Amino acid sequence: MTFREKVRWWWWDCWLRRKWDSISAWVMNRFWYKWNRIHIKTLDEQWHDRDYVLMHAMFQILVDFVEGEDPRVLVDDPNYLQGETEPSTIAAIERQEANRKELKALYLWWKNVYPNRKDPIETADSPNFDDMWGNDAAKRKAWDESEAGKKWHEACQKSWEFDDLCDKEDTEMMIRLIKVRHSLWT
Repeated sequence: MTFREKVRWWWWDCWLRRKWDSISAWVMNRFWYKWNRIHIKTLDEQWHDRDYVLMHAMFQILVDFVEGEDPRVLVDDPNYLQGETEPSTIAAIERQEANRKELKALYLWWKNVYPNRKDPIETADSPNFDDMWGNDAAKRKAWDESEAGKKWHEACQKSWEFDDLCDKEDTEMMIRLIKVRHSLWT
């Protein structure tokens, strides 16, 4: 076998190995590992607005990180600087500790506070409007001016205010998570 034939054989051998590695990696990541997929456990199998999906995806990544990759985020260690004397190392460790505390606060908010928020409309007596007046606008006006109608409108107003507060809180938490995203590594 000449040198040229050896080079050609070697080139085809390398090309085939690269192709095989590429195909096998694609198959493994497509059907087994799926590292590029986020399974959002807090959403059901129905349509949700994209802003809602975005928030749940962000916090699902945080939950996966805390519960799967680095559960030390939930542990408070008072001796985290023990034995360190280098100022740059101490500053870096203090930044990591501040980020860890922020991740813990966000995780606990997502797990404890977020699912337990109660909309005021849920506690109000919700009337069945179709049974009350159907399409008759005169009956509706009379009901709106009644005591039950006033309570219902008050509950609706509280609900809208509550939605605004929750939206602001959700946005604030998402911004806080974005600011510490560089700490999501192990």
